[in-house]
Amino acid sequence: MEEVVYPGEFIGYEEEYIPGEGVAVIDGKLYATVMGKLVKKGRKVEVVGENTAVNLRVGSIVYGLVESINASMALVHIAVPRLWSGKRYPDFHGFAGLHVSKIKRGYLESISDAVRIGDVIKAKVIKIKIQQSLIDLSIEDNNLGVVLATCTQCRSPMRMIGPDKVKCTRCGHVETRKLSNDYGRLEVSRWK
Repeated sequence: MEEVVYPGEFIGYEEEYIPGEGVAVIDGKLYATVMGKLVKKGRKVEVVGENTAVNLRVGSIVYGLVESINASMALVHIAVPRLWSGKRYPDFHGFAGLHVSKIKRGYLESISDAVRIGDVIKAKVIKIKIQQSLIDLSIEDNNLGVVLATCTQCRSPMRMIGPDKVKCTRCGHVETRKLSNDYGRLEVSRWK
């Protein structure tokens, strides 16, 4: 029987398998980066399948680039975690919406206090409406949120200086974000 896996689904540990195509390594754990058939050949594991956003399911973890923001919504160009698999750029698969009410628990005055254009976020798929090609995201959980931020003043990388604060490595500008517990683990050079 074929085992089908989805983007963001845990496959195993780096000690068990050598990652192949369609597999990302994050902190020693292997995750599927595409929906497809899980193929194990000796110690090598890969996922063979299609790379489309409609193959995501509710609960899938995705990565994305914040493209635009308005008063209540951020438009996110979603991707699977291929950005950790040694490739220069991630494979983007489509757009999703991040509503201000799905950013953090409690009141948030402005969506730009949590995410900014150009940020890379780790999010959970909470709703899929295939007929309208709509995908809704949430970053409420502690392990979700901004994983890479760039300065709004000079576009340089930002480093975390507090629970919701980041500081530019170049100009020293300080900003707020809804940060993931994984903030700072992304290799900045892969997004340049």
